Amino acid sequence: MSMDKLIEKIAEKQNPTVAGLDPKLSYIPEYIRSASYEKYGKTLEGAADALLQFNKGLIDALCDIVPAVKPQAAYYEMYGWQGVKALTETIAYAKGKGMFVITDGKRNDIGATMTAYAAAHLGSTTVEEETFAPFGADALTVNGYLGTDGIQPLLEVCGQEDKGIFVLVKTSNPSSGELQDKPLADGNTVYRAMGAMCEGWGEKLPGQYGYSGVGAVVGATYPAQLEELRAAMPHTFFLVPGYGAQGGAADDVAPGFDKNGLGAIVNSSRGIMCAWQKEGIDGQDYAAAARREAIRMRDEIVGRIGRIVLPLERRETMKYDSKPCKLLSARQLTGDVFDFVLEAPALAAMARPGQFAQIRVPGHTLRRPISICGIDKTAGTLRFVFQIRGQGTAELAQFQPGSTIEILAPLGNGFPVDKSKRTLLVGGGIGVPPLLGVAAQLGEKAIAVLGFRTKGAVILEEDFQAAGAKTFIATDDGSYGHHGLVTDLCQEQDFDCVMACGPAPMLKAVTALAEQRGVPCYVSLEERMACGIGACLGCAVALNKEDGTQYFGHV
Repeated sequence: MSMDKLIEKIAEKQNPTVAGLDPKLSYIPEYIRSASYEKYGKTLEGAADALLQFNKGLIDALCDIVPAVKPQAAYYEMYGWQGVKALTETIAYAKGKGMFVITDGKRNDIGATMTAYAAAHLGSTTVEEETFAPFGADALTVNGYLGTDGIQPLLEVCGQEDKGIFVLVKTSNPSSGELQDKPLADGNTVYRAMGAMCEGWGEKLPGQYGYSGVGAVVGATYPAQLEELRAAMPHTFFLVPGYGAQGGAADDVAPGFDKNGLGAIVNSSRGIMCAWQKEGIDGQDYAAAARREAIRMRDEIVGRIGRIVLPLERRETMKYDSKPCKLLSARQLTGDVFDFVLEAPALAAMARPGQFAQIRVPGHTLRRPISICGIDKTAGTLRFVFQIRGQGTAELAQFQPGSTIEILAPLGNGFPVDKSKRTLLVGGGIGVPPLLGVAAQLGEKAIAVLGFRTKGAVILEEDFQAAGAKTFIATDDGSYGHHGLVTDLCQEQDFDCVMACGPAPMLKAVTALAEQRGVPCYVSLEERMACGIGACLGCAVALNKEDGTQYFGHV
């Protein structure tokens, strides 16, 4: 889930903080404002450009030490559509620098209207036959006080798009207690009731580190309530405002963290943005001052909570499970390739493109590893397209709809899908199915180049096209599409990233092309295996160290 990505970035940078990007013109150095006004005049467009340039400088200075940014939508909306454009470009710029983006919008509505908010900020919008991600943030702050009617549309989009939300629970403003501290008939406070609802909503978006995709906003200005809620909400990740300018300090935010130094991310907006003014230095050095303050804040908090550690034992027990699943549909795509859809809501909620399952076939000791072809988190289904390779898969192909199949899933790392990147998907033969899930998320950002022996072996072409991918087919014998290798077609494409699955020679050629282009490349290696989780070492592959020596390991 999206919160897993945030947690991993926090652990990688050893920094549980987020920089709030809530810019006012008075925070922006005069030289930036003057340059923008010279281009666009003292207009809404000039002001919006100043905000964007200011933000870019902050992001450049912070992206290697701070895991996330949190632009507050109101500071952009006040400058009209020009400001909203600056917000969109700020989000894209931060994501391009590898940062997690939380849009602070505090959206609140129900039904179709909330679905529209969810699509705008976290999902996608279709214009005729084209699909776009309007804002593209990783998470959104929301107001849950309209109840489940206002949250359910968000959960559906978060499940489909791998995004997260932070629900207002106990906020940092002085008057929050007027409502949030009120006692209810059962003796709990309003904020405790909202916290319990967050825990319940989060069950639909489980994460591999123990925290769900439904987070909570809990202010640093109320440390006692922060500690109370941490104990009451063990699976809810906290966004903690109120640090710095609002009076919160490291001792105040510490109760929001768990024993691993996880569980919360602490926001500072004015403290970072206005550090140059606090230091009394020239505005030309505003970004360096922001970096110094971010480092000071990081060191103060980590010094209080200790080193941040990913809970490996929890990760291993949370990221996969074994479930009996009902076979909903079974089709034969070609002579030896079959298409199964199984009802598996708990497993689908955890799965991501590129992962696989270990499927139990009665009468056989070892399970059969089969790639996940499709994930429908809303319907709670997993799709598998597999080829008969032996007795076990031949028997599996005989199963009929209504049958129960036991599967262990989701396994493997999966592909790190980035919707901002035009991604080349290269598949060969039965290595094609695991790439379909990536195409489904990328839409028109995907370029699918698929290779098969002959026309009769071609599978899933229409599925890739329906997902929005620009699709090319190559066959060894020239009976369909391009006569030759997939790499011939790859050479003609423009892309920012490569993901591939198929025969080893194809993967080597695709990797070489990616290296030549200077773009990242992710390959799915299909090895014989027994356990599926790396314990038996049957799936270890030969790897090269920097000095050229070879060893066997997991990738």
